[in-house]
Amino acid sequence: MSKNDDISSLLVLGLVAERPRHAYEVEACIRERKLRQWTAIGFSSLYALLDRLEREGLLQSTRETVGKRPARRTYSITDEGLARVRKGVTALLETPTEHRSPICVALALSAGTPPQELVAPLERLSANADAALVLLEQREQAARAQWWSPVLAATFAHDRALIEAEAKWARETARALADAASQPSAWQEWAS
Repeated sequence: MSKNDDISSLLVLGLVAERPRHAYEVEACIRERKLRQWTAIGFSSLYALLDRLEREGLLQSTRETVGKRPARRTYSITDEGLARVRKGVTALLETPTEHRSPICVALALSAGTPPQELVAPLERLSANADAALVLLEQREQAARAQWWSPVLAATFAHDRALIEAEAKWARETARALADAASQPSAWQEWAS
């Protein structure tokens, strides 16, 4: 199982652990909580994932009919599924994030690029990070109105810290490159 599959499985198991849900409710939680930023699970693959988790004994389902609608399956977590969530949460919390960013690829490939060409994109990155902080604040306010917990507060605080760090890094790096661009010998030392 790939790392992304494992995260997707944990995400679905965790949502069902909160309370029994049918597939559309799981999808609604993923969408409302903006959880796709952590996993690439699509709505069409959600059904296959729920089926697989049930076959593995991590979920169980019951069929229910509401009015004249077709029967739908409601999933609940098994003891084994709950143990998997707890183990996965622990593993994720104690593992530092390996940051694989396109920014790192750009920097690795930038040795032949004059520093003045890197300054403007880094300044835009800083501005984009500032805008991301505004959006994060809006999402946090919406979350506070719907479902709030100390764990959710910690999630927002973590995201905020990462975005603020990236904005600060971008500003400082742009400034350093602008300084290096004005001193060609400094840029040659930095690029080698």
